[in-house]
Amino acid sequence: MSSPFPVPSSRTPLATSFAPLFTLIGLAAVATTQGCRLPSTGDKTAPDGTAVETPDPRSVAVPPNAALLPAPGPYLLHRIPGVVDNVDGDTTDLAVRHADGALAATWRVPEGGRVRNVGTALSPDGRWLAYVTGDDPDWHLTAPMTKPLTLHVLDLMRGSEAFATRLLHDDIERDLRRLAGDVAVRYFDGTPTPSAAATDPPGVPTPWQPGWAAEDVLCAFRSGLGVVAWSPASTHLAFVGALDGPSGDVFVADVAGWQVRRVSDEPTHAFRLAWSPDGQWILHEGAAWCGRAAGDVMAETTDVSSVDGSVQRHVWGGSGIGSWLVRWPDGWLGDHDAIVHQESNGVGCCDVVRLDVRTGITRSLGTWAGEPFVIDRPTRQIILSGNFAASPPAETTKRGVFVVDADSGAREQVHDQACRVDAWGAPERPFVRLQGDGVEPCDAAAFGKGVDDVAIGPFGRFAHTYVSMGGAWRVVVDEHGWTAFDPDGGPHAYHTQDGIAGVTFRPDERGLFWGANDRLWYADVPDGEARAVGPLAEHALNPFDVAWLMVAMQ
Repeated sequence: MSSPFPVPSSRTPLATSFAPLFTLIGLAAVATTQGCRLPSTGDKTAPDGTAVETPDPRSVAVPPNAALLPAPGPYLLHRIPGVVDNVDGDTTDLAVRHADGALAATWRVPEGGRVRNVGTALSPDGRWLAYVTGDDPDWHLTAPMTKPLTLHVLDLMRGSEAFATRLLHDDIERDLRRLAGDVAVRYFDGTPTPSAAATDPPGVPTPWQPGWAAEDVLCAFRSGLGVVAWSPASTHLAFVGALDGPSGDVFVADVAGWQVRRVSDEPTHAFRLAWSPDGQWILHEGAAWCGRAAGDVMAETTDVSSVDGSVQRHVWGGSGIGSWLVRWPDGWLGDHDAIVHQESNGVGCCDVVRLDVRTGITRSLGTWAGEPFVIDRPTRQIILSGNFAASPPAETTKRGVFVVDADSGAREQVHDQACRVDAWGAPERPFVRLQGDGVEPCDAAAFGKGVDDVAIGPFGRFAHTYVSMGGAWRVVVDEHGWTAFDPDGGPHAYHTQDGIAGVTFRPDERGLFWGANDRLWYADVPDGEARAVGPLAEHALNPFDVAWLMVAMQ
């Protein structure tokens, strides 16, 4: 493999300046962040930020209305700290910014509403915004829900509510208690073992301790409650609720009339939704309880439903173990082909399966344990990293990075180390392997089928790749900052900063935003200086939670 791009051990400062950060009480603070561009033309300083726009919370009361925004857009939406009557509240306030970071408006979701995820709440066409109001079930089912949990949809073109539905039926607490009892019986016989006190870590509930089942059933149920997913054409909204039964099921609302239909009927609680590219199918995963070992909800079933609910296919599940791939959902290869992972032995090994959702026919592409797989639709390839064996026929498991043809099942090993793989974006070089998990460090390199490696590293641990919408620019983020690569694949610029949470490019690829240290940052592409443009609200699900409103409504 060709030598990786040499990053200097001490990154060269580019530019130096200071800017006051004015607070609401008039105090100023000064801080510096170093950054540099390659090739270097001399020592300068990149500013830590120009005046951070922190709107007075008392004035943030404008309801979302895209018709009031100055044309033409696009606009970046992101979550900002929300305050109700000068007291921290559980509401969602959104900043609406121009493509250069300038503040255009601040929106407050009505009725104390909250947006679970900004990126999924906004429809692809920019017209609809989904949010919820009301009470979630208490973790221990001890506090009564006094305000019904309700899903709302705002029409941003008119600035008014278009649709609302309750997410829970009246007897949901009773049903959840019954499910907790079923889980305790189904997964464990409830009999204490003599060695329990010696083997269980302190503070970790065991199945026979009071409240264990209820807490973990609630964990799985709440993981999906309020999850929404817009179809690619913005014609349908899929959401998870318990409108007419004990479990969290998948429902679909048609924007033409807002009729709601249930499209799943599983005993598990749905918590992840993925639309097919043509908007005719919904892939969904579910779980009956949260796995203690993984510390998160674990996929125990995979199912697929047609948009009208007439076809519901159970792909796999019911093992009682669940997949350890807690953060990486299954995905779509095409309009009718899905790639799913199917738990095979309960220790993180999964069968990689191609599914034809029209017929239900599946084909195993191999058994694999390791990092998440990546699907490339144009080339119909799957990239896997970890321990992998073809099946059938069975053969000795090999470790490394593999490219698998989803149609023929043919595979090629492209690296002998198990490095995490990210999407890269360029059609001729669609993937990039990144730093390993700290045990087996790997050089970072872009590669594709039949294409020689192009060195782009090395980087620190747990690096991530972000690609511009047109695929021209790439940014790789590690614990030290970000490095940008130009359309020819060469390193162009880098910026040193700790704690970067995520990156998004402007739709025209002329700038990028990133989150770090509770602030939103911006730089022009390719050679802009970094500047802080506003605050970011703390958010447990995703600290960098943004969406692009592509057009101004007329």
